[in-house]
Amino acid sequence: FLGGLIFCTGAGLYWLDTVDHFLANFGMTLVGLAECLVIGYVYKSGKLREFANRKSDFVIGKWWYVCIKIITPAILIAMFIMTLIRRIRIPYENYPRNFLLYSGWGLAILVLVLAFVFMILPERRR
Repeated sequence: FLGGLIFCTGAGLYWLDTVDHFLANFGMTLVGLAECLVIGYVYKSGKLREFANRKSDFVIGKWWYVCIKIITPAILIAMFIMTLIRRIRIPYENYPRNFLLYSGWGLAILVLVLAFVFMILPERRR
């Protein structure tokens, strides 16, 4: 509720537009990259591949390892860097740089920090 109050102000549409742009372009790219890295290296993609092959009508080949560990993360990193360079050169929708610096990047960082805080909270209650 409190986080949504900023969207109810006179500048709410600008805030919504900026937050949507930054979270869609940067947030989702980083989440996809994190998923690839966690599935590929932490969870061990072999377990997921074996499970999918048992339950699916078609078999996932060994190429899936290469895609989940190397190709997809490389593409996501390249996309992230290209978009980042473009946003540094040309501000989004020609909004003032200070507005983008504090609203876009600040909110993107805030979302990541809050995600870790909410991830840790349930463990402390036990």
